[in-house]
Amino acid sequence: MIGFRRSVTIVFDTEAETVTILGIHSRGHDIQLLD
Repeated sequence: MIGFRRSVTIVFDTEAETVTILGIHSRGHDIQLLD
């Protein structure tokens, strides 16, 4: 789970376009696909 948190931080560090990925992480369902 720690790894996911790191990804979230990177999303914020990047542009707003990556913010969309953050929403997917929040779902938790798509996280499996990303993992």
